[in-house]
Amino acid sequence: AQAVALTYYTNADSMIADLQHGQLDWVDQVPFDAVNVVKKDSDVVIDNVAGSETTNITWNSNPRKPTNRELLDPRVKKALSMCVNRQQIIDVVFDGYATTVESLVGHISPLENPNLGPLQYDCSAANTMLDSLGYTRGANGIRMVPATTGKYAQAAHPMTYEIVTPTSTDFNIDREFEIVKEGLAQAGV
Repeated sequence: AQAVALTYYTNADSMIADLQHGQLDWVDQVPFDAVNVVKKDSDVVIDNVAGSETTNITWNSNPRKPTNRELLDPRVKKALSMCVNRQQIIDVVFDGYATTVESLVGHISPLENPNLGPLQYDCSAANTMLDSLGYTRGANGIRMVPATTGKYAQAAHPMTYEIVTPTSTDFNIDREFEIVKEGLAQAGV
């Protein structure tokens, strides 16, 4: 039997340095922003394998939620999604090592619905859609949601929302969030 030593790194730079200096025989994943650096090392072999991870934006679609009910409208969700520059996320956050999918199950599953997309990045069309739905921009550029009536009545309010990001990602979630935030700002959100 051969012994296997496992090392857990909290610093990717240390792992890459150990890999390049022959201190490691194998790693299961190289950070996306380090792949091209490691590829230049002739002593290291990189296997590029499609992964099963899907990074997504999930909208709270609970029909009983008391606030921000405009986010229940599929047209609003579509418009906001059209302002997320997925290609920029792929290029900047994943250093080109990702693809777009329109389903949580992704390309690796036979359950993926190939008729869903891809959704095109078109913030101009999204703005037109939001305008037509009655979400006009205020003086500060932020869109306003008109007051509603009924069981879940809500006063007019700006389209500002809390976004929660996970803390256990293997990529730069903060940079990804900044790209999403920039796109939503173009939509007046």
